Amino acid sequence: MNSVSTVAPTSTSLLWTARVLSSLVILFMLFDATLHIMKPAPVVDAFARLGYPLSASVGIGILELLCVVAYAIPRTGPTGQVQRRRLVDLARGEPSPVR
Repeated sequence: MNSVSTVAPTSTSLLWTARVLSSLVILFMLFDATLHIMKPAPVVDAFARLGYPLSASVGIGILELLCVVAYAIPRTGPTGQVQRRRLVDLARGEPSPVR
């Protein structure tokens, strides 16, 4: 039994739409990570409001940068997406489901 898998051709416009959207996500994640590392007043206020120690801000920023790298590399893109989702859940104070 041989299984043959074929890949459907992707249109050029769909490919460029995906690239632009991925680029926007990467730029936003870089911006967010930079803010966590620089600790401007809105970040300090948000951490105080959420009850998180401000010392965790730099660690979160570095973790976000690692997620950006994992997301930007095509082979590790899904791993970066999962880690980013878990990071967002942690930021909200919600437990992340373990699978």
